[in-house]
Amino acid sequence: MKKYIIGIMIGLIIAFSISASAIYLYKAKDISFTPNDINWDVDNLQDALNDIKNNYVSKSLLIGKTWTFEYTGGSQKFEPNIEGTYKIELWGASGGQGILGFTHSLYSIPSRGAYVEGEIVLSSSDTLYVYVGGAGSDAPKVATVTAGGYNGGGIGGNGGSDDSAGSGGGATDIRVINGNWNDITSLRSRIMVASGAGGTAMQPTSNAYGDFKFVSGGGLTIDSQISSAWIYNCSIPAVTQTSGFNFGGTAGLTVSSETSHGHGGGGGGWYTGSSCFGSNHGAPGSGGTSYISGHDGCRGVNSDGTIKSDSVSYTNYSFTNTKMIDGNGYNWTTSKGEKTGMPTYDGTSTMTGNIGNGYAKITLISID
Repeated sequence: MKKYIIGIMIGLIIAFSISASAIYLYKAKDISFTPNDINWDVDNLQDALNDIKNNYVSKSLLIGKTWTFEYTGGSQKFEPNIEGTYKIELWGASGGQGILGFTHSLYSIPSRGAYVEGEIVLSSSDTLYVYVGGAGSDAPKVATVTAGGYNGGGIGGNGGSDDSAGSGGGATDIRVINGNWNDITSLRSRIMVASGAGGTAMQPTSNAYGDFKFVSGGGLTIDSQISSAWIYNCSIPAVTQTSGFNFGGTAGLTVSSETSHGHGGGGGGWYTGSSCFGSNHGAPGSGGTSYISGHDGCRGVNSDGTIKSDSVSYTNYSFTNTKMIDGNGYNWTTSKGEKTGMPTYDGTSTMTGNIGNGYAKITLISID
């Protein structure tokens, strides 16, 4: 054992003295030495040096490392293993497209998912869980409902013999507690949520073909809205930081009493959206709202589900340098601001909102 310890000490001294840059070496993973390891000879200092070099890398090589997460239909584990500051970016999923009659084409512009961003300090022992939202389903050319997107999207309404609506898109979120996507304990542990969009629907107008409408994923709120220019007015119930159809669960659908026109499903989010109330004709589903622990204007929840007076999650994970952009490209601070667009996945350009499944990206930006 003494021989073993001496071998390690000498190896460490050599490893940290062979170059002036050695002071910048950073431990990326634990080193495990055992005297009985046949691949490591305590009498061979070069073996000791190689093991050390293979387990240490330069800080400069680690900064900017990214982890990306695409839609899988389940949770994905993230273990940083390195204590430092990370930028987390999430994109919510888009809603499904409605259809004008079973003999016509789908509407070409779907609703869009929201975007959130923030920086957070993580330790090497932390574990986060990433839930990437699934896009809502397009309305089929048959009389049936459409399944909602994974992680909270509501079903799309069937239009009987006429127009059908798309289902809602799922949210993309980060949680501290793993579980089924709709497990309430897991949902309450969310520290960041990019909302999904509502399903698109056809609203009849004075012309023969009507008009399609959609409500994209929201920021802090989704106001009650539907244009008064529509022949059949209705309102989408407001979705906020403290109220909506559901806290993180499956978004809502209000089935039309006139079966010739289906309603769109709501989008997933911190609180989920729902369909239009007050109309017998097709209308879109509302997007959900987004959430970032530490973002001014958000409202966190306690582990028992009661609403907090501030934005920070009961888990005490909190973000700085936050950014929240709804699916229509508007930036939210404590209220809706200017239209800025959101970054594309690779960060080289901007887009109005996210179309398709959600997406998540984690980048190491500094090491503590």
